[in-house]
Amino acid sequence: MYCRFSWFQLDGIDLVKHTFHCKGYFEATWHDPALRDAESGALAESQDVDWSARFLPQILFANKAGDLTHDFEKYVVNAKATEQFGGRAMASYQTVFHGDFTADFSLQQFPYDVQTFEIVVGTGHTVRNVVFVPNPHIHSSAPGIGRFSLNDTWALHLMDGVDGMRTLPNIKGVMGDRSRCATSLRARRRPQFFEVNILLMNFIIILLCFTMFCLPINDIADRMTIAMTAMLTSVAFKTYVADQLPDLSYLTFLDKYLLLGIVMLVVMVVETVCVNAIGTVGAEQKQSFDRQFGGAAFVVFLLGNLWAFNRRLGQCCGSEAGRGSAGGGGGGGGEKEEEGTTKATTTTKKEQKKKKKKR
Repeated sequence: MYCRFSWFQLDGIDLVKHTFHCKGYFEATWHDPALRDAESGALAESQDVDWSARFLPQILFANKAGDLTHDFEKYVVNAKATEQFGGRAMASYQTVFHGDFTADFSLQQFPYDVQTFEIVVGTGHTVRNVVFVPNPHIHSSAPGIGRFSLNDTWALHLMDGVDGMRTLPNIKGVMGDRSRCATSLRARRRPQFFEVNILLMNFIIILLCFTMFCLPINDIADRMTIAMTAMLTSVAFKTYVADQLPDLSYLTFLDKYLLLGIVMLVVMVVETVCVNAIGTVGAEQKQSFDRQFGGAAFVVFLLGNLWAFNRRLGQCCGSEAGRGSAGGGGGGGGEKEEEGTTKATTTTKKEQKKKKKKR
């Protein structure tokens, strides 16, 4: 059974419920010799076929969350597919639907996470009657993916190259193994909102806390005020992030970053209290140690941030370098890129013409 899928829309991502909303088109095509008249060889008309008496694939959407709404759902005699498959009489199940589907979200790298939105299609028949394979003539697609409403927060692309439909391992059942297929969209979160509103703000707040080392070591009240204000702000950020995510048994990247910031503030407070509690050391020695400790903590803080955001900084520098080479400074590279694009387009057109001649 030859399958293809088209993604029309993807939205309504619910990280707490592990669901997403999708609208799409699914088509399953199979060979049915009874659809061609034995004497005249003519194909039957869809409206003249008693589909209740014909073989039907019993299509199931395995990971749907609740009932789906079908804009249309029908069985047809597919003349186009008949031509594509060398004149064999082909029937198709076609539907445009929308609804919620379950997903297994992995949030360890949040907000730099990459998620997979997958729709799994199954059948009520065993593999003796139905085996799903991608349609070799019409590939699965995501038309208008650049206009999906999620593009402000996610970078989307269809998985599995040009053919977004793939066969999954069979699932075992009481009556025998059953075939499955799936189509997937890969989505990379655009982290700018969290970078600017949480990560950057938290970085600046902790950075400003190092000004406490400019105060006299015995000015405990003012030092505590600075540290506790920053700590309360970090806790508020942590609470906001927790409200955006489900109850997880692990820490996300953002959780770790905020918690380490709080740990840094706690260390500063403990250092202030401990140094003032030492009565056998002079004031100048305390002040000197305090300044040295503050400088070391500042270096550790900066190096820790560079290490944590090393990959992100590399991506930003790489994108800027790419822009420079494609711009006026790298004119030769830009011309080569245009030539490569033109050659690729020409090659694609030639391949399409060859395919049409073969058909």
